[in-house]
Amino acid sequence: MAFHFMSMWQFIVLAASLFYMVLLFCYACLFFFSYLTKRTAIAIGLTVAFLFIGVQLSGQFVQTNFVAFNPFMYFHVADIVSMEVAALQKNFDLSIYNGFWVLGLASFLILLVTYFMSRRHAQ
Repeated sequence: MAFHFMSMWQFIVLAASLFYMVLLFCYACLFFFSYLTKRTAIAIGLTVAFLFIGVQLSGQFVQTNFVAFNPFMYFHVADIVSMEVAALQKNFDLSIYNGFWVLGLASFLILLVTYFMSRRHAQ
């Protein structure tokens, strides 16, 4: 909860790693919608719409207690790494390390649901 400077290389490494977690979440959503629809164009459209709606709705739930567990809040990578969002919202649970956990767990759960759906369909 204090103001401090970070070096540029540290910012770039943290921003790149959080960006890769955002990409993992996006690919997990794409994989899920691809399995549901069995059509590439529809799956891409549903994924883009889902991500756009999620980011837009996450801005409306900023004042709630569970905002730190919303994976869409971490799509603003530079603002999360610099802790700008946490300072503006006065919620220091919106940190990069919490973002790693939330995005990783959400991606894992989406991939797990997709896996069990495919196993159930195969039987």
